Amino acid sequence: MLSTSTQAQEAESTPQKIYDAKSITLPNAMQVVVVENPRTPAVTHMVWYRVGAADEAIGHSGLAHYLEHLMFKGSKLVPDGDFSQKVKSWGGNDNAFTSWDFTAYFQTVPKDKLQNVMLMEADRMQHLIFTDEEALTERDVIIQERRQRTDSNPSAQLSEAMRAALFTNHPYGRPIIGWDQELQLLTPQSARDFYKKYYAPQNAILVVSGDVDAKDVFEMAANIYGKIDNGGAAMRSEWPSVPEIYGTVNIHHEHSNAKQTLWRKLYRVPSIGQNYNDAMALTIAAEIIGGNTGKLYERFVIEDQVASTTSFYYGGINVDDTTVSIGVTPKDNIDVAQLPDMVEGVLTSLIEGEGITDEDVQQAVSKLIDESVYERDSLTGPAMMLGYQLATGLTLDQAETWIHDLNEVDVEDVKGVIEKYLLPESQNYHALTGMLTPED
Repeated sequence: MLSTSTQAQEAESTPQKIYDAKSITLPNAMQVVVVENPRTPAVTHMVWYRVGAADEAIGHSGLAHYLEHLMFKGSKLVPDGDFSQKVKSWGGNDNAFTSWDFTAYFQTVPKDKLQNVMLMEADRMQHLIFTDEEALTERDVIIQERRQRTDSNPSAQLSEAMRAALFTNHPYGRPIIGWDQELQLLTPQSARDFYKKYYAPQNAILVVSGDVDAKDVFEMAANIYGKIDNGGAAMRSEWPSVPEIYGTVNIHHEHSNAKQTLWRKLYRVPSIGQNYNDAMALTIAAEIIGGNTGKLYERFVIEDQVASTTSFYYGGINVDDTTVSIGVTPKDNIDVAQLPDMVEGVLTSLIEGEGITDEDVQQAVSKLIDESVYERDSLTGPAMMLGYQLATGLTLDQAETWIHDLNEVDVEDVKGVIEKYLLPESQNYHALTGMLTPED
């Protein structure tokens, strides 16, 4: 009876794992993670490289994203263009994306095609092939992509300028897609050098989610990825620190293509890897303040009717510091100069009295846990979220249990991070404001 009681207490004290993932590390230092999910006879295969836009040399912005495009140009076993065509012919889909912290490649295919995509992905990890002509053509594609997404988008231009000012002297201040003048100077050889320097098993994480047996995946990965040598590849270097922001920084863009006024505020705050407890509290704060049911929307849109939309977002998972962003789209009759004080007033009211209640915190935690359960039951969700967290420095144990640590956050914790990071009286306050207005 005593033994049974002790086991029950230990079970209650051990947080339930979100994904129940299994993991091994191959001799070449490549991590392999498997989430077994038999609900659908399909599988998502993802390779995450711990290298992204923040690892580019100064003057070479956009290089990581450029290489992402070139990874589809062909390899020793797969001719140019055949990678995606083969995946489609099997009834699957594939894609890739680049962040400051990582570059990821994924395929979702019938489970009997897992070995095929693993062989193709392993081949382009070590035998990427592209001609100078192909690379220069793809560079033009990326330049055009920047013109469509940023150069012709006033809101994107404002975001780019604000981030550059907030992360001065830090690679997070560079746009992932790259500065236009530096994109023009990227060369095929610079992409080859970046590939050779970083694309290796020691910088990679394989995550497989779907109708598979972990032992079979581990054996397959060992036979395919485990034979790849690191070949002298480098690990990422230390990034410089961000200097203090002095005074009040306001960025105002007037643009002929702007249809309405947008007001934004961007704060530099710790990520989950920088300050775990504060990140938990900021995650709940974002749930309480943001969205169409949050405190900011309730005050600005419903009660005071001074705005048509609001936003509040905390991006908690980064290698280095991250951001809280607040956005307001004011109505035409509102004096935009009043918005900074109005937003600060809302934030101040939340740390006073019953501005945030136990019920607010409990509802936010419940919603976040429900979302994680829903994500666990999807095919691609576990591979996406686990890879995202592991590639930015979290351990597998942290990725499995962090959602349950939200239950340890109370009202005072949430109020504390609002006061600590979002109000200007604090020494931890690092923020700037931005505004976009029509040119008239």
